[in-house]
Amino acid sequence: MDLETAANLGEALGGLAILITLLFGLRQIRDLNQTRRFEIAQSVASRFESPPFQYGLAIVITKVREDMTLEQLADLSREEKNALNSFSLGLNSIGIQVFNRLVPIEIVASYLQQLTTAMGGRLRVLSKLLMENAYANQLGEGVERYGEGISDTGLDWMIWLVDRSVSYTHLRAHETVLDLVCRLLLE
Repeated sequence: MDLETAANLGEALGGLAILITLLFGLRQIRDLNQTRRFEIAQSVASRFESPPFQYGLAIVITKVREDMTLEQLADLSREEKNALNSFSLGLNSIGIQVFNRLVPIEIVASYLQQLTTAMGGRLRVLSKLLMENAYANQLGEGVERYGEGISDTGLDWMIWLVDRSVSYTHLRAHETVLDLVCRLLLE
């Protein structure tokens, strides 16, 4: 073997070593991403499994109606109100995390999928009532001026999240094989 062939062989092996190192790095990045997604899913699951969140969900489903008034909200027990606050703020917090791409929508949508149709209108009513109540308590003037301030959108992330989950679930239901391949390649 002459010197030029040995140099070419050395370059080829060096290039192969670099390629293997890059592939190994990509594999580690993929594994890290999968681990992170698993941790995120566990975090979301623990939020949804917490007793105050579950109780709040039960209150939304059983007691919140689309024609509910602020007086009816006030008639709920302190425990029920605390559960509704925990549920609303928890869902709102998850909505902010999804919006900021800290939590993937597909993870949250898998949890909300069965509940979105039962809760959609009720969550809008609950959000409005909780904000009216907060506004009335903050100003001490009642709700006559509700809707005039910037801070009246405090729980809109909860509504955004439910709407986004419904859209995501609907899109996935009509996904074609080509869409699936593209999505899997991007993940």
